[in-house]
Amino acid sequence: MTSTLPPYTHRLCWKLLLFLLWLPFTAVVQAHVGSPYITIERYGQLHPEQPALMQAFAQQVEAEVIPQTTHQPHTIKVAAVYPGIQQSDYWHRNMRAFQRRLERLGFSYQFDDYQFKPNTSLALQQQAINKALAQDPDYLILTLDDPRQKRLIEQLLAQKRPKIILLNITTPLKDWESHQPFFYAGFDHVEGTKKLTNAFFKLTANQENAIGLVYRRPGYVSRMRGGTFADLVHARGDKLSASFFTESDVATSRTATLRIIEQTPSLNMIFACSTDVALGAIQAVNDKGLKGKVLVNGWGGGDTELDAIQRGDMALTVMRMNDDSAIAMAEAIGNDLTGRQVPQIYSGRFVVVTQQHSAEQVQQFSNTAFRYSNP
Repeated sequence: MTSTLPPYTHRLCWKLLLFLLWLPFTAVVQAHVGSPYITIERYGQLHPEQPALMQAFAQQVEAEVIPQTTHQPHTIKVAAVYPGIQQSDYWHRNMRAFQRRLERLGFSYQFDDYQFKPNTSLALQQQAINKALAQDPDYLILTLDDPRQKRLIEQLLAQKRPKIILLNITTPLKDWESHQPFFYAGFDHVEGTKKLTNAFFKLTANQENAIGLVYRRPGYVSRMRGGTFADLVHARGDKLSASFFTESDVATSRTATLRIIEQTPSLNMIFACSTDVALGAIQAVNDKGLKGKVLVNGWGGGDTELDAIQRGDMALTVMRMNDDSAIAMAEAIGNDLTGRQVPQIYSGRFVVVTQQHSAEQVQQFSNTAFRYSNP
């Protein structure tokens, strides 16, 4: 069963437009200053048993499925509440691949999902969680981007049921050290941004860079992707010409990019924090006749981004081996049900894709990334 929440009606309200137009260009989110999160490396230091467990589990995820042979006493009930209404296909692919891996493991399951837009109000998200909880799931898949979502999740962590899986976050919260969720799964935003940034600056190695940064909404993803990029720019001795937050959608990202172009005539790079943000930036760049002159990145490497690279609209992206995180969730549940250990964190694999990659190379990447989620 799939449920879609009502649309967010204030996306382009006048307050947001003023926010976009007047946000100081020096306003930059730093990734690690006062961070409430524990990096994967640090978590391994605090919990020495975890690195080996994570490594063994990663091999399990990448291997061919091994069907379970133990008796299953009842149908597994899983619910998911997630921001699936966006251009990025990450969430839809994850839910499809997750179910297919459960099927191939041989588990009988019931799956209910509830989708919303990234800019949906917290009250509507709570309504969706309440609907999911009404089904009495064994496992509940959520995400944590907006800091306010932390309060919703904390209420659930105080209970023993359901077990909480957090998708698209791989850095445990310091505040939850004594009562962490069952499992964190995703792709390390910091690692991916470092790979992407190194490749991005190679493309502009012989230029004097004027750099714009377009965030999603303020939150975890903006901090880990945009904040890490800002840190890396600073470490190079460069500086950002402009930076804007958006509503995590195409329309406001286009508005923000147009403002950056207007204020920065020498602009040659736009760092976009997500697929929808990148698509909005590309629209603005193309509208101004700057295609090929102002480079725009993607983040994630879904079909929409790969198509944009092929058209020459997008310079490069960091491509997640998308189905890794979905398979990890299914395998974690399988391990839990059969009495095997489950690591606290799973972080999937990346590859950087540019316009220099051949169609055959991109197809090979896609065959791995979408090995369960392709139709």
